Amino acid sequence: MPLFVAGTPSYADFLTKADKSAYMRAFEEAKKGKWNLVDRHARKIEDRLPKKALQWMRIIDPRGKTSFKEIVKFIADNPHWPKQTQLRRRAEESINDNTSKADIISWFQGRHPSTDVGAYHLVRILLENKRTTEAKLAARRAWVYIDMGYRIEKKFQKRYRKLLRKKDHIARLDRLLWKRRISASLRQLRRMTHDFQWLALARIALMRREPGVDYAVSKVPKHLIADPGLVYERVRWRRKKRLYDSAIKLLHQAPVPGAAAKKWWSERRILSRWLLRQDRADEAYRLSSTHRQTHGIGLAEGEWLSGWIALRWLHRYVDAFEHFKKMFDKVSYPVSKSRAAYWAGRAAAANGKTEIASQWFAVAAMHVTSFYGQLAAAKLPPAANPYFPSEPEPTTADKEAFAKSELVRLVKILAELNLRDEIDSFVRQLVRTAKTAPEWTMLADLARNHGRDDLAIYIAKRALRDRVVLSRLGYPDLHLALDTGLHPALVKALVRQESAFNPKAVSRAGALGLMQVMPKTAYRVARSLKIRYSRSRLTQDPKYNITIGQAYLVRLLEKYHGSPILALSAYNAGPARVKRWLRTLGDPNQSVEHAVDWIEGIPFYETRNYVQRVLENFTVYRGHGKEYDLSLSLETAIAPFSRQAIP
Repeated sequence: MPLFVAGTPSYADFLTKADKSAYMRAFEEAKKGKWNLVDRHARKIEDRLPKKALQWMRIIDPRGKTSFKEIVKFIADNPHWPKQTQLRRRAEESINDNTSKADIISWFQGRHPSTDVGAYHLVRILLENKRTTEAKLAARRAWVYIDMGYRIEKKFQKRYRKLLRKKDHIARLDRLLWKRRISASLRQLRRMTHDFQWLALARIALMRREPGVDYAVSKVPKHLIADPGLVYERVRWRRKKRLYDSAIKLLHQAPVPGAAAKKWWSERRILSRWLLRQDRADEAYRLSSTHRQTHGIGLAEGEWLSGWIALRWLHRYVDAFEHFKKMFDKVSYPVSKSRAAYWAGRAAAANGKTEIASQWFAVAAMHVTSFYGQLAAAKLPPAANPYFPSEPEPTTADKEAFAKSELVRLVKILAELNLRDEIDSFVRQLVRTAKTAPEWTMLADLARNHGRDDLAIYIAKRALRDRVVLSRLGYPDLHLALDTGLHPALVKALVRQESAFNPKAVSRAGALGLMQVMPKTAYRVARSLKIRYSRSRLTQDPKYNITIGQAYLVRLLEKYHGSPILALSAYNAGPARVKRWLRTLGDPNQSVEHAVDWIEGIPFYETRNYVQRVLENFTVYRGHGKEYDLSLSLETAIAPFSRQAIP
């Protein structure tokens, strides 16, 4: 019996045998960047669609020599193809002194340059055409906002320096420093006055944590000492040096976040959570609630953290409710909507507003695949409890229209050529243009039928934003056939989060395969199981990976007396960190509410998110194949369980 139930390819033949053979050779050479050989094979081919895919690959590949005109024509003819931003960048990078002036002007009609090469040539043409005012604006914008390689930067500065003002140089230096482009920042210093040179050197010394930072800061002139970039680096430096109170004091004096709002929120969040661990909830609330974030994740997290502190530490229920409501009004993704609604319900309930609380729990529970939606379901009466909806069923007309799509046909052809990795960009482009519920079903089905469960999961996550739940196609199955006593749904839930069912997955940290096992951990587990350790088999043999990963997960559950929260936290962040968190956060197994607080108290966003996502996946997998009542599911999963305790 195969390990995977889903993702078994079932291709229809789109190509003749001759075309198939020629294309397989052409795509192999394309992946190596041998475009002269690609051309030789492509001449023999009849079907033009894969030939267009090869042209697209050539344009994307910096090794592929493609003219400006050819790229521009391809973009004009194929606006629905993927990587349009990259295609536009490649078009600009192909401009040279021989490119037609009219073509360059036409290209930049209604769009700003996105590359240093494009900006350089646009300013050149504008000056040659005596359009000096436009040239000045283009040069200044490019100098401030575009990252430039050393060669183009030198040419740009030499040729257009008279178009640039002091404030353009200041703005460029500031942006480079915020982006931590230190080499480019140091090159920029020669164009700065002494006061801004000292400011930049102080910021660089702080971000590098060099010795003598006090001296560097002391050299900054008084009129620049409150520079937002300098204040930010001083806050960050103090926090990194564990001078927390000093960092907090400086953060309270910080300016409005501005363009670097996300960075400012990161410091405020870390320090607010540190204050909570020191039992200084009033100060934590003051720091988090004055976040001054206006949009995005900073606003959502700022309001949530402020509401959580107000509710669980300060018992300021009205304030807590307002924070959660504001978050709900500002976010759009289901995970965030359900989180805000659940906590608004908790705040209302704590304030004795039972009816309002029930309304908010009902709103949260609409998001049946999310952690907080599932928790909210347990707060509702049985009659109001939601069930997993059935997946949208495409009509015959839907299927016929879908099959006619050029990109759908190309995905099938690439799969027929066994180029499953190459279909990523085209499937993701189809996701960007999906508009109807049946389209989401057909897209996920397309990915799974061509061996890409990971893409089906990606599609299911994107479909949720349109309130479309793909509870079957978005949750691939496994044949485990391993007698560990571990609940199969928990393993599937973990695999979905760890690798998205990609058996060859390799993380940035070096974790491998379906269950993303670290090699050192795998070595220890293999020895204890008395099986031969093989690093290569972790990504080449799914059953071997599952054997190692399951055994490790079983041990963690035994170590933490059946607590899935602790076991999953340790699986993601390591047992040493969990030991530390148990000291600071206490035992999560006292109650459901305490368990939820414990998860939210985990210092690392990655681990907090990981535990919540695995637990919500677990609930969905347990509901596969039956009308599953959510009201008991996640609360049961949060509580400690034995290997056989959960139905």
